[in-house]
Amino acid sequence: MKLRWALLLITSFLLGAAEADKKETRDQEAIQGTWKVVGLRLEGQEILGDSVKEMKLVIKGDTMRPEGDFPEQEKYGKFTFKLDPTTTPKIFDCTLAAGDDKGMVLEGIYHLEGDKLKLCVRLIGKERPGKLAAEAGSGLVLATLERIK
Repeated sequence: MKLRWALLLITSFLLGAAEADKKETRDQEAIQGTWKVVGLRLEGQEILGDSVKEMKLVIKGDTMRPEGDFPEQEKYGKFTFKLDPTTTPKIFDCTLAAGDDKGMVLEGIYHLEGDKLKLCVRLIGKERPGKLAAEAGSGLVLATLERIK
């Protein structure tokens, strides 16, 4: 009887892990492409201007590369990322792959729905955001993106 319960428990765990891998793969595939920044909020303030209008995020494989005319391009021009769509909210970690802060991990959350993607990340501190918002004094940035077809 104990063996039967142990096998049931192991099978349930393996099936759960396989389903989590499927979700991660689905989101990993769905997030690929070039995204245009249509909204950018930093600590409660909407960031406007031509530089934001021209910003894009290119996602290929497990890398993210912002494109556009912004002063920190060299320093923050490439990230690797990992998704976990099995949580609520869905989480991602971005690791800076270049510059003085190479290896720094930014913890965030995301929401992907069709051709719309929202990313919320904490720029200061290590506590992952709990919701898709960037209120004043929060240390959070919220980017709203649309896929470029």
